[in-house]
This record gives sequence, structure tokens and C-alpha cells, in this order.
Amino acid sequence: MLNISGLLNNLHIEYRPGTTGWNKARIKRILENKKYLGDEDYPQVISEDIALRADEIRETRNKQKGVNKDELIYHLDAQTICPCCGTVMKRRFDPRTKIHGRWKCQSNDCRKLVAITDEVMLSDITEMLDVYFEEQGIHSIENGSEFYITVYGSIAQSESENISANVKWGKEQAAREGNVSFHYKNFLGYRKGNDGNPEIVPEEAETIRYIYERFLAGDSHQTIISKLECKNILTPGGKVKWTYGTLHSILTNERYMGDAIINKTYTVDCISKKKKRNNGERAKYYVENNHPAIIDRVTFGKVQEELARRSGLRKVKQVGTKTELGKYSSKYALTELLVCGECGTPYRRCTWTACGNKRIVWRCISRLDYGKKRCHNSPTMGEEELHRAIMSAIQTVAMQNTNLLQTLKSHIVMTVKCDDSEDKKLEIKVRLAEINEEFQKAMSLVSVDENNNVMIEQRLTELIIERETLNKELAKYVENDNASVQSKINDIDRLTDILENQPMQFNDELVRQMLQCVVVESKDRIKVIFNDGTEIDQPVQ
Repeated sequence: MLNISGLLNNLHIEYRPGTTGWNKARIKRILENKKYLGDEDYPQVISEDIALRADEIRETRNKQKGVNKDELIYHLDAQTICPCCGTVMKRRFDPRTKIHGRWKCQSNDCRKLVAITDEVMLSDITEMLDVYFEEQGIHSIENGSEFYITVYGSIAQSESENISANVKWGKEQAAREGNVSFHYKNFLGYRKGNDGNPEIVPEEAETIRYIYERFLAGDSHQTIISKLECKNILTPGGKVKWTYGTLHSILTNERYMGDAIINKTYTVDCISKKKKRNNGERAKYYVENNHPAIIDRVTFGKVQEELARRSGLRKVKQVGTKTELGKYSSKYALTELLVCGECGTPYRRCTWTACGNKRIVWRCISRLDYGKKRCHNSPTMGEEELHRAIMSAIQTVAMQNTNLLQTLKSHIVMTVKCDDSEDKKLEIKVRLAEINEEFQKAMSLVSVDENNNVMIEQRLTELIIERETLNKELAKYVENDNASVQSKINDIDRLTDILENQPMQFNDELVRQMLQCVVVESKDRIKVIFNDGTEIDQPVQ
């Protein structure tokens, strides 16, 4: 065929109009094309005798004559390795039998001539793949074994499904009875006690409380992870590297407040053993007060609310920036709290530079993106002026709200590092503020609710007695104070004096705990809205 293609090329005979590139493949296609014998669509060009003789000549020249492509050896895709040198073996052509029937090593350095026939190769492979079922006395390579293996496999599968059904029923009964199972190996904060029930591990419980405290203080997941890794605190699995999923599971696990949900996941079937999250396919059971709690219910609820709030932040992208508001950021508290009073769009922190001087300001994102097209009168607010106005509003409302006063008390105790006596005095002052508030409410009900006057008067008497006792106790603490402690007392007393002479410095954590949002109404006025719904108009100076 090569000679024929060369001759046709020398004679410049075209294969198709403009093409004279004859080759062996084109000659072969012509010899194998039966259309030249003629049919309904094509006239006959070659006689049947010439076509038959051409086929006979091609068959005699075919070196692969007699090869059966259905043999098992042609389905062997894995590499065959020489047992002596480890070189890959190849299936070689045997010129005597005109077929590929022997496997030989490819390495010239192999000391032995390793040659294996197809029969030996298939025999060895079959022997290695043979499986003997001892109980049934069946070899997998025996004739008819496939039928018996299928029957016995069906019986075994049925037995496994019956056992799985019994186990499933037992677990459902245990769930109905409220029996909770703990996996202590990868669970931070608890271990198995001597009585078999969960008990708190003090060191690990401190880590759990620290995570919850930092999250409520405004730290993001990544910030908390960085702090944990800096302190060399290990994960529940004993690893140094913390992940977002590990931290999120701790923040959302109800077992840290003493409860447990049974059947969070379920096994699809006993064959694949694949587990899926239970989204209502199976019954769930909630067990309250199952074990000692590390986190109280109020704190756990606040964390879940904060998680929902952060995940539901509104998407607001600034033109020309790569990031968008909507993903929680723990860097600046005002990034998510400060909003425009005209269009409701959040403000963004910007840096102005003029004559080499830098100034930090906050601007409405809509005003930055679209100018006055969407937001006409949005003012630019200086950061220092905003901070002073917000802290002044907090100080003003604190004396009217005992909850805010308690939050400020906790913040001052944490930053000033008071001793026990100072902490006790501050608790007494907070309690006195609570008594005054309750006393005023009771007095307003005396003339309104005449049926309960006796009970109200009894409660007023109790409040008066408690107030006198606390005042005497507070006086004793004041008498025992020395000059060195008096300076710290003055720092704490500024809470009850509304910090008239020494205003507090702006603190992101404190602002996040107290405020719901800050609305910019004009250049010189803002509205501060607290978490309990209290609103105050505060001038900006």
C-alpha cells in the first residue's frame, strides 16, 4: 500500500480536486470500501472476483491473522511488573506463531530472561482473584459459583437490614426516653465523669466562655481564631489550626447551655452507611437540662441573635471598591451602626488628605457612589466629633436605665482592674439605682390599685429597709478606704455622676453591646438608638 501511494503521488494523481497527498490509510479505505462493487446508489467499478482476490492478499499480509480480540488478555489494563528488576513488562510479538503471546521484561540489565505466556499470566491472575467462601464451600472462579454467591449475598443483605432495623428501633426508643449520647473525644468542655454522666472540664470551659465573650464583644470569627491560635489553644480535635466551621459549631451548639438535640443526623441505609443532616425526614427530640451548662441561656440566646443579625446584613457596595458592606467586620463598630438619616445607607470610614494632613471622616456610601442623585443632604461627619457625641449620649442614658448602668459597670471593672471591695461598692450603687426605680413605680401604683395597697405598702417597706442597709454597708466601705484606693473609687464613682468632668473614651466593644444604630440627621445632630429601644437626640460639637 505504501508503494501504491508513492506511485500515485509521483504520477500527480489527485485524491480529491487539488489534493495529491496519497498515503497508506487512503489506499486502505479504498480497498475496504464495498461501494465500488455497486449498489442502488453507485454504479459498479470493480468486479467481485478482483475484490475477493484483493481481500485474500490483504489477509495473508496481515501479521495479526488469527488474533481473537475477545480474549481476556486484551482486557488487562494494569501494568505488569518484572519480578526480578521491577521494570514494566510488555506483550511481545512471537514471529513463529504470528501472534502476541508472550510477556517479556523491557530492561537490558535484567539478569534473567523473564518471559511469561498468556496462559500462565491469566492463570496467575485468576488464582490471585479467587475468593473462597469457607462457610458455603464455594470458590468464586468455579463454574456456577456466581449464582450461589448472588443467592447467599441476598440472604446476608436481608440479615443486615433486619439487624439495622432492630438497632434503629432501639435508638428511637432511647431518643423518646431522652437518653443523650456524648462523643467526648472531639467535644471541647466536657468529659465522662465517674458516674458515667458528662462533667465540665474547667480549663476547656474557660476557652468556651472566652469564645462566647469575644463574639458578643464584637469580634469576628477570624479575629477570635487568631486570638485562640496566639494563645496556643488547641481545637476539640487536638489541632493547632482552628477553622471557621469548628468555631461556628461551638457558637451554635446547644449542649453548652445544658440542653441536647437528639437525631441531628441519620444514616440513610445500612449498606452505604451514608449520613445526612436531619431536615425533618426523621423525628427530632429536644432534651432540656440534660447536663451541667457552661454558658447560661441568656448569653447563648444573645449569640444566636447576633449570628442571625450578622448573616442578614444588607449588601451595599461602593463603586470602585472590591469589598461590600454586608459581610460583618469587627474592625470598626460604626461600620455597621452608623447610617444616613436621609437614604438609610450605611456610612463608610474614609481618610481625607489635604496639604499633607490626614483626617478621618465618615461619609454616606450612596453619596460617595452617586453624588446628590440619590442622597441630597448627607453630611460628612468627623470621627472624633462622632465619638464624643456617642459617648456623651451613653453617659446621659446610663443613669436612666439600670441595665445600661450595669453594662458600664462591667466595662469599667474590666478596664480599671478593681479589687473586690471596689467591685462590691459598685454593685451596691447599681442595686441602689434599681431600688429607686422600683420604689418610684410602686409609689405610682398606690393610688391606682387600691385593692393591692397592703401588698404595695409592704413592698415599699422592704425596699426602704434594704436601701438603708445598703447605705450603711456602703458607708463602711468608704470609711475603710485609704488614699491609694480613693483614686480608683473616683473613676468608678464617675458612673453615678454621669462623668461630667471626665468623659469616657470611645470603645468599640462597649458601643456594640449598647447601641442598635446611630442615625445621622444633620451636620450637628445625631440620633442614638439603644438596644432596648431608647432613643436620644445628641448634638455633635
